[in-house]
Amino acid sequence: MPTIQYTETALADLEKLPSRVAAQVIRKIDRLQAGLHGDIKRLTNYDHDYRLRSGDFRILFDVSGNKIIIQRIRNRKEAYD
Repeated sequence: MPTIQYTETALADLEKLPSRVAAQVIRKIDRLQAGLHGDIKRLTNYDHDYRLRSGDFRILFDVSGNKIIIQRIRNRKEAYD
């Protein structure tokens, strides 16, 4: 099973979310760790490799070896700016 790492920016994004939304995002990340399942899309022409959809939020992450690095957690309207 891959390990999950959060950047400081991602942790700050997570802290800003309402508790209900933060819990939903954490559940999605747990499922991601269990087997790269969910609404995942490979990104092209962006700073991050992948995005995982969680309601109105996007979890932007990179994969490096056996690590999933959570880079940002943003509202879908702001995720790709």
